[in-house]
Amino acid sequence: MLKILFRIFSWILALIQLICGVGTFSPTVAIKNQNQPYPYVLVHGYAGWGFDDGLSDTLDYWGAFNGDLAEYLDSTVCECYGASMGSFSSAWDRACELYAQLTGTRVDYGKAHSEKYGHERYGKTYSEPLFKGWSKDKKVNLIAHSFGGNTVRLLAALMADGNAEEKSSTAESELSPLFAGGHDGWIYSITTLASPHNGTTMTDVLTNSNSDAALVKILYNLFAVLGMCDNVNDIFDTDFAQWNLSDGLKLNRENVQKLISTPDTGFYDLTLKGAAELNEIISIQDDIYYYSYAGCSTKKDEKTGYQVASGSPVANMMGKFKGTAMNSNIVVDETWWPNDGTVNTISALHPSTEPFCDYSAGTNKPGIWQVFPVVEISHDAFSGGTGMSKAAATDLADRIITQINIISSTY
Repeated sequence: MLKILFRIFSWILALIQLICGVGTFSPTVAIKNQNQPYPYVLVHGYAGWGFDDGLSDTLDYWGAFNGDLAEYLDSTVCECYGASMGSFSSAWDRACELYAQLTGTRVDYGKAHSEKYGHERYGKTYSEPLFKGWSKDKKVNLIAHSFGGNTVRLLAALMADGNAEEKSSTAESELSPLFAGGHDGWIYSITTLASPHNGTTMTDVLTNSNSDAALVKILYNLFAVLGMCDNVNDIFDTDFAQWNLSDGLKLNRENVQKLISTPDTGFYDLTLKGAAELNEIISIQDDIYYYSYAGCSTKKDEKTGYQVASGSPVANMMGKFKGTAMNSNIVVDETWWPNDGTVNTISALHPSTEPFCDYSAGTNKPGIWQVFPVVEISHDAFSGGTGMSKAAATDLADRIITQINIISSTY
């Protein structure tokens, strides 16, 4: 029944696309370097989806109703692929999943990590890599939206430095190459689009500064129930299989509660405390080009001094939140008020613990964040927004192709 409803939904969307004239990318920016030696991989953010979700057949994360941006770029501009990780998983689990997709292997979350947090060590097996030959000779360019930025930064650090806990607790013959380290030079560039490098106060305003809030409980119980439905997983898989939230048709309430209370989730990593802890274990790599774009959809209300956005309650709440961030001693002041409706602008500029500079052609070098001017758009516009117009398709394609040109200029 659900599949029938989804098929009807797909027909309705197709009709909307026809009426609105969407579904085609028509960039005004041309690719400058036709010789692209390294492929590009688009990495989705929190609550996102990818190639192994049926939803992508109708509604793409990168492009929305306008179509699959990765597929368009791959056919017209450069070798490009879209990744697909756990929608609500932690940066660690998502980095492990991305690594498995890039290498065409079984997901290994790590012996130490899985034992520490109480979930399965292994996940899905990918029989084929996203592209063949990933190595120092064939590096990858990672373009990540939102929480995808935190994910790829952690992946880069693990590739180069490995992880001491995993090395000490795992037999050498069983240790994933990801945790062994020594694979620096496999990533050429990282571009983050509206990424919460230092967390987002959206977690504070939505939970009323209570990490065990009802909203979190409701969401994770919902994920557990949906995970029991094969038809739902075919359309949108939360990829929480490692948590064993259900046994057949029976909900495993103990594991659901474990998931709710663990810091091994994307929600925790999005808090200011969680992001700070993540930043402590991530080191910037000297051989990688780092670029960041931040958005802002709010404006200062001259009467109140708050940051406001029409029709965006969350942006308005973030635009006046002040005090101590959830379960931490991190002070949030008015510099955190400008936001894109999901991520605070100041957080998307660069990780607070890493070197940065304003981007210019003269400063385009690896090992430092090249920060672009703030773009006055909402959070979802960086990945295509609602995708209900040709203008949205053009803006998205132009933005990404412009960035590809910037990266290509360093070859």
